Amino acid sequence: MVPSHWGESVAGGLGFAAAGWLQLVFAAVVLTRPSRALLWLGAALNGAAIAAWAVSRTAGLPFGLHAWHPQSAGFVDITCVVFEGVLVVACIAAAVRPHFGARHARAGMSVAAIASFGVLALTTSVLASPGARNHAAHSHGDTAAAGHTHGAPAAGGHTHGIPAVDDKGFSLLHNGQHDHTMAIHHLDGPTNAELERQLAITRDVARRTPTVAAARAAGYGRVGPYFPGIGAHFMREYAPLTTNPDGVVDDADLRNPFMLIFDGTQPTSRMTGFMYYSVSPVEPAGFVGRNDTWHYHEAICFKITATGINVPYGLDHSATPKQCAAAGGHILPRTGYMLHVWSVPGFTMTNNYGGVFGEANPKLRCADGTYYMLPVDDWAQHPFNICKSQ
Repeated sequence: MVPSHWGESVAGGLGFAAAGWLQLVFAAVVLTRPSRALLWLGAALNGAAIAAWAVSRTAGLPFGLHAWHPQSAGFVDITCVVFEGVLVVACIAAAVRPHFGARHARAGMSVAAIASFGVLALTTSVLASPGARNHAAHSHGDTAAAGHTHGAPAAGGHTHGIPAVDDKGFSLLHNGQHDHTMAIHHLDGPTNAELERQLAITRDVARRTPTVAAARAAGYGRVGPYFPGIGAHFMREYAPLTTNPDGVVDDADLRNPFMLIFDGTQPTSRMTGFMYYSVSPVEPAGFVGRNDTWHYHEAICFKITATGINVPYGLDHSATPKQCAAAGGHILPRTGYMLHVWSVPGFTMTNNYGGVFGEANPKLRCADGTYYMLPVDDWAQHPFNICKSQ
């Protein structure tokens, strides 16, 4: 979790790195030079890690991009906390009664063996879970995308961290429940041909609604401001929405995207891509192939106005009911699964930025060519554009 959190906050990244190294060092030392003092220290350090996790899930940590915004609990972090809790109990027990294990050595070995297999099984499940790869598990707007990556993914499954050069704020963008990096998978000939056929349908939709004016004439209304990296979203206001309950994107779904994405909110702003949506209870199968990375959002504050739907705290920032009520909005506890598709000519992306399903599009810049945004607390006063340079 260090790379993804480092992009939001140096303190957050350092905290995860420190916790990980301290736990590894403790494991090494306690096996070679155990002592009561070390056991009590291990219990204290892991107890502090559990306390920090509890604060981040209830009140929110006081620093970073999501300061004072509670994060959601996922399979990965809950499993880690359970392990830490067991370790705290074991450390205290061993410190208080150091001879207990010696008197019950055979039973202790059996319990240790069973516990070891349990840890291995759970750890394997965690590493294979969506939260630890390139799909959902932590909390779109601050932009990308999550699900929560920070840095540009490269072809062949390799990823880059925050670049050494000044990227004008692009690496700080993230989008959705991710907390991990995306990977580009090679597609065989038939699969690639089918994907191109699907994308050709989306490009036909773009030709029919090339501008915000055309989209509004077709019944689409604005949802939130313009975000660098993910643009301005417009959703159909009158016709039934395409919510894709089966999680499979067929041709009818392709012709009716849930949202259209533009490079601004003005009538002449150009179409750049699409956002597809699914209320499937599990991550959608989506497009053909393995490169479509879906995400979702939690505790999103929205407010319906005469000019569209405002999102006072953005599409990626969780809000408390009190914060949302103060902005005159309502909380949506959890969205369905979402996917950005950058297939419109002029706004397509290379694999270095995630390809056609990339989280954020570097071609969607602020007025000064950067990707820097206003502080989150100022967003409610800027419903059309949250760039520092507007």
